[in-house]
Amino acid sequence: MEPDIEPASLGRTARSVQLQTLKDAAAAGETAVLIGIRDKIASEIDSGTVPAHALAGLLRLLREVTHQIDMVELRDLEEGPSGPEPWDPSLI
Repeated sequence: MEPDIEPASLGRTARSVQLQTLKDAAAAGETAVLIGIRDKIASEIDSGTVPAHALAGLLRLLREVTHQIDMVELRDLEEGPSGPEPWDPSLI
């Protein structure tokens, strides 16, 4: 089953991923895993069932994961999803 990925306005990045399992997310790549984690945390917070003593920790974790997603997407924009281009000595 292919993940349903909606690209962000910048083109190559994915901001919303609908995955059924962690296995699907892992197969889809690093960004998909982080987005799945972010969405799960957000759903738990939105449900209203998170105990008060755990809410601050989840909110902090949500911010950290969101920052990691931004960093991965920035890296992908700068280097491309497969990493930096191979070095070409003929360009010197």
